[in-house]
Amino acid sequence: MIERRGKLIGVGVGPGDPELMTLKAVRMIQEADRVILPQKEAKEARAYKIALGAVPALAGKCLLGLDFPMTRDKDLRDRQIQANYESLRSYLKAGEKLVFLTIGDPCIYSTFCYLKIYAEEEGYQTSLVNGIPSFVAAAARLNIPLCLDDEEVHLLNGKSHLAEGLALPGSKIVMKAGPCSEKLAEAVDKLPGARVYAVKDCGLPGEEVFNDIHELPGDYMLTVIVKE
Repeated sequence: MIERRGKLIGVGVGPGDPELMTLKAVRMIQEADRVILPQKEAKEARAYKIALGAVPALAGKCLLGLDFPMTRDKDLRDRQIQANYESLRSYLKAGEKLVFLTIGDPCIYSTFCYLKIYAEEEGYQTSLVNGIPSFVAAAARLNIPLCLDDEEVHLLNGKSHLAEGLALPGSKIVMKAGPCSEKLAEAVDKLPGARVYAVKDCGLPGEEVFNDIHELPGDYMLTVIVKE
């Protein structure tokens, strides 16, 4: 398959604090022909607001906002992702360097990786630029280590089998925990001696820290760390 000039790059902007963005992420945004945001109103996207704090030149870039519905309906999700790819396909065909901004890291639960598959199938170049994941930033905000010595770390999300995951040894991280906060509390109550830490909107102006599993908000952007 002939490789074409257009390139699609997934860039992580970190959890919220612009100072946590990497130098490479900043450079990719500066060099982009067009910046893609995972929200129809591009300038309202969380990733845009974070990146703007580190790259003021972003305000003058060509933007493309795409809608990604929050749904568990796989067919609906797949149709929307395909439609989103069609929305950016002409720019790839024209040889543009497209930078897709995602909060956290594009390798972890990112919608970008679905678009990446479509681009690669048509022979376009793709790449990933890491950002600091929310759970790493949350641990730093809480001033605690995630693991020491031979301690294990397990990454879960709100759709996981929480009871089984939380029963694993070591530190357990639950991402996107807000919608499952009640189920999470029930599971943690069955773990004697478990220590719970949680951060909502880590690094953003509305950041909040919680230590009581029964007081967690239902916000999507909630990261919970459960330690033995």
